Amino acid sequence: MEDTNWTCRECETENRPSQDARDAVSCRSCGCARTEAQHWADDARRSAAAPPPADDRAVPVVVVTRHKALVEYLQANGMVRPAANVIAHATHADVRGRRVIGVLPLHLAAVATSVTEVPLDIPAAMRGKELTLAQVRAFARPPVTYTVRVTA
Repeated sequence: MEDTNWTCRECETENRPSQDARDAVSCRSCGCARTEAQHWADDARRSAAAPPPADDRAVPVVVVTRHKALVEYLQANGMVRPAANVIAHATHADVRGRRVIGVLPLHLAAVATSVTEVPLDIPAAMRGKELTLAQVRAFARPPVTYTVRVTA
């Protein structure tokens, strides 16, 4: 669990994190006692129920990656502007209602408007190593965009 505070989905009060997302956590303001995972699921359901924007370009974009060469690749291919919002690790607040370029766990992808991945066909011997822009160009496949919705 991250050491950052969490915000109650009922009353928007900022609270301290629990040690385990399965723990019931009580909001210090409204007293709701729900697990953080339940808050995540509720957030994803609300996001799924919201109608998509009429113009997808009006939705803010955030890039989620630790890899500088991937950001350079995205900029060189016109997928993001040079001043794009780039973060290494995403939270619900970072991706909620935004178009994301990067790879996210499903509980975060469900609150984003969409998630676009640039699949990299990296040879086994190169995995875990920082790639250059030339290597990203060589290994990159066409982008794939996903929309994740919670059904239960």
